[in-house]
Amino acid sequence: LGQRGVTIPPPAALTPGPSLPLATPPEGYLSCVDGHGDQLIWLVKPRSGSLLHLFAVINDPHGLREVDLNVVTRKHLKGIRAELAAKHDLQMVEADWRYCDFLIHRAFQWARSRNAPMKGDYKATRDRLLREPPPADMASPILSALDPEAIKRDEQWLARSDNLLDEPEFRTWFPDEESVRPYLEELNEIKDSPLVLSEAQKKERFQACVDRAVVEFFDREQRQSYARRLQLVAYFFRATGRDDQARQALSV
Repeated sequence: LGQRGVTIPPPAALTPGPSLPLATPPEGYLSCVDGHGDQLIWLVKPRSGSLLHLFAVINDPHGLREVDLNVVTRKHLKGIRAELAAKHDLQMVEADWRYCDFLIHRAFQWARSRNAPMKGDYKATRDRLLREPPPADMASPILSALDPEAIKRDEQWLARSDNLLDEPEFRTWFPDEESVRPYLEELNEIKDSPLVLSEAQKKERFQACVDRAVVEFFDREQRQSYARRLQLVAYFFRATGRDDQARQALSV
């Protein structure tokens, strides 16, 4: 029509319609693991004007201890983190929410398999926050953040790993008095034995007692539990700017 001399007005520019807001993904937070295997996990999901805050107390290897869901504000959540740090020396660091979800779900399965008591309704609480099923399995994020094989090859990390006991997070990782009492009594009997023993014999018996204690303290389930805990500690150290300590914990 334009070629024939008919004036055609240009088409009106299309006005883009309102875009649909993208769903804000949840946030994940976790604490360090203490010497009893306890850990605090948070899942936080923003919603209009507030936050859904799921908190869970889990234990490795005994499972989920407590779970609950609250509606809070961002300011309130910030205050909770500050109070935990100030009063309980408990720091929460950011983590992949999927991994936090996996940790809670795995703990729930452990507790259920042991018929252990759990405070709160895990399934109903999670359903209020998340729709997708929890991950069936997930590797610890520290295994992708650091190179485990390189750390294993570098013997300095394991050789210096006793320095980890200077970190405040390890202050509860020592066995309690009752659990070590039988071994201490046996060691005292060896030291004060009325039998005439050479120093070499005493050292041999002493070492045999210590070796047996290590085997009995770290049976198969405990070894696996400590490996998982130390990976989580390594992640926590890296998240708090302690890369050398993270490598030491991962090497152990």
